[in-house]
Amino acid sequence: MEEFNLNAILPQVKDCAIAAGRYFKQAAIERIDSKSSNSDLVTNVDKQTQQLIKLQLEKIAIPAEFIAEEQNNPELPMGYAWIVDPIDGTSNYIFHRHLSFVSIALAYQQQTVLACCYNPYRDDLFTAIKGQGAYLNGKQLHMETRPLEQSLLAIGTAPYDKTIAERNFECLCGLFKASLDLRRSGSCVADLCYLAANEHNAFYEACVSLWDYAAASLIVKEAGGEVHTNHDYLKLGKTYIMAGNSANFVNLKAICCRYLGD
Repeated sequence: MEEFNLNAILPQVKDCAIAAGRYFKQAAIERIDSKSSNSDLVTNVDKQTQQLIKLQLEKIAIPAEFIAEEQNNPELPMGYAWIVDPIDGTSNYIFHRHLSFVSIALAYQQQTVLACCYNPYRDDLFTAIKGQGAYLNGKQLHMETRPLEQSLLAIGTAPYDKTIAERNFECLCGLFKASLDLRRSGSCVADLCYLAANEHNAFYEACVSLWDYAAASLIVKEAGGEVHTNHDYLKLGKTYIMAGNSANFVNLKAICCRYLGD
């Protein structure tokens, strides 16, 4: 498999993410549908934004599969693949909460090698190339180290699978007791990116999809953080996710795994 110059590709991916974010920020919602549950929502703008991203990425001279939230997907290949969430935080978008992200990852051999996540409401552009650090608007990110008892935790409530609600909220209660406090944003991408930017110190959610974390998890790792899911490679389907820094991750993982049975 031919290797590509990721530094040459990144500016085009940045332009794509920014254009997509600016598009959905001003677009009009005309239709809202449910997918896997009544909490799993999709709008016409999600689909339109995804198509815009696909057309832009096709202009980049790299032979890659296109894996995205608002379509049926093949298995993730061992070669190159774009992994896209056109609007992470669709419920936020519908309810005008102004915290939604475009997320674009490039994977190779089922590992993320390039990441670009854009929040058009704050004009925050997060980028990373594997082995080259993580950046927010061009400034390199370095995660702080705080023990769990001094950490502000971002959490997700796994709204798409309410069959695990009791066990999940027991875990969240354990994390609340062990930490400084909890925060809920409604966007996995936001939680991971702003973890890398030190706006909180750890993150946990019991049920996320590949496109929710493929890009932003690389940003955390390249900023010096740790990320754990229920597999060591990128894979379609649901997984839990936990992320933190070198001072809190062991205790974070121990509490979460106590309830997950991992």
